[in-house]
Amino acid sequence: MAIPDAPTDQIPARFVFALSGGVDSVCLLDWLVAAGRRPVVAHFNHRWARREDADARFCARFAARLGLPFAAAHAVPGSPRSEEAAREARYRFLVSVARRRRLTAVVTAHNADDQAETLLMRLLRGAGARGLAAMRPESERDGIRILRPWLGIPRAEIQARARARGLTWREDPFNRDRAWLRPRVRHRLMPLLRSEFSPDIALRLCRTAAILADEDRWLDLAAREALATCRDRSRPARLVTPALAALPACLARRVLLLWFAERGVPDTGFAETESALAILAPGAPCHLNLPGSLRLRRREKRLFIDGPGC
Repeated sequence: MAIPDAPTDQIPARFVFALSGGVDSVCLLDWLVAAGRRPVVAHFNHRWARREDADARFCARFAARLGLPFAAAHAVPGSPRSEEAAREARYRFLVSVARRRRLTAVVTAHNADDQAETLLMRLLRGAGARGLAAMRPESERDGIRILRPWLGIPRAEIQARARARGLTWREDPFNRDRAWLRPRVRHRLMPLLRSEFSPDIALRLCRTAAILADEDRWLDLAAREALATCRDRSRPARLVTPALAALPACLARRVLLLWFAERGVPDTGFAETESALAILAPGAPCHLNLPGSLRLRRREKRLFIDGPGC
């Protein structure tokens, strides 16, 4: 997929733009400004290395050259050092900037190669359809829209445009640090897949993610309908075990995940849903410990949760 001539109408005139200083975000910001968009530029410094202070200064100068407002923040000392924690901290910051500026959207520069890498990382960790759907072109976080307009654009297309425009950017050493999973996928697994299977493997994996995203949305709707049929009519916080057991396993897992979230059970996934399904069997233990000091119980053909706050 080639870079389009202009942004879609889904991208508002003003929004928060996540600028890392890398080629993807520099090129996308240049493209958006050329099309008349005037975002608030935001940069988050994880402070994993000294050079990240120079990245922050580069981003501030680039925003100033474009005449755009700039917001920056950095991680607090002692913050967890992991890919997941870094992503969470960055999104919290971006959403907070949007709220302070009374804006409704955040735009990021994720591309097709990022999407393919995310799918492979989640596949290696053992994800289902929701995880393998990877990133969505549009999602929501705390009421703020997260837009990824270049999610279908290959990194090579972006680099070519950046060179043609004479842009400069920063290279992040993290992207080549094989101690982390994403750099290993990017520099070892993806080249192998390109050379041994298909040069356009990133776009093929993006297509897979899009198909799974559609299926995930359908399954989520089906699970919400099924959850309603599994409720105890006199005590809706409880589930009727024969109704739950009669569902296909994939649907029953979704029903349980929705119910767990509704009941405030934290950090649930495949292991918790499988254990919950197991106690439906005749003769199985009638209780199960859940995260958050909660307990799942089965009594008189009903499932319910007890513990703090229940």
